[in-house]
Amino acid sequence: MTWVLGAALGSGLLLLVSPRLWPARRTARSGRDRWAPARARLALAGLRRVPIPAFILVSVLVGLVLAGVSLLITSVPLVGILTAVVGSALPWILVSMRATARRRERSALWPDAVDHLVAAARSGLAVPDAVGSLGRQGPEDLRADFREFARDYARSASWGGALDRLKATLDDAVADRVLE
Repeated sequence: MTWVLGAALGSGLLLLVSPRLWPARRTARSGRDRWAPARARLALAGLRRVPIPAFILVSVLVGLVLAGVSLLITSVPLVGILTAVVGSALPWILVSMRATARRRERSALWPDAVDHLVAAARSGLAVPDAVGSLGRQGPEDLRADFREFARDYARSASWGGALDRLKATLDDAVADRVLE
């Protein structure tokens, strides 16, 4: 009886730790990018060309410098640790604040963009050409994104794919509604 109880307990423990010991193998990599939200936040803040590892390195360095300064001033390790955490979070907070401000500014630009789209459609331009013309005549802050859309559409000739990439680049609910 003790053998059965021991075997049951052992197999139960083995089943509990088996996902950690032998993780499931992924045959195909999922299409989801774990850094996509951070990359989108950086792009919205106007830091599209900053690589994620470089931004993380800067965040860690800011945290370490602030921790060192606080340790020199106070000589209290706990204050240094807390300062390091806050200092490492500071670049992320600043990027989030800038992204929120730019999103607010961009939402005010959409009435002008819609007016340009309506004028282009009334003049007889095709819808892809009208959207691409915003890269030349649209609001200044949106021109670069629409120029990229025009290049993307000219390269691929896929309206749906180019439009989806534009919506992902703009990352704005108002843009999604206008472009649908």
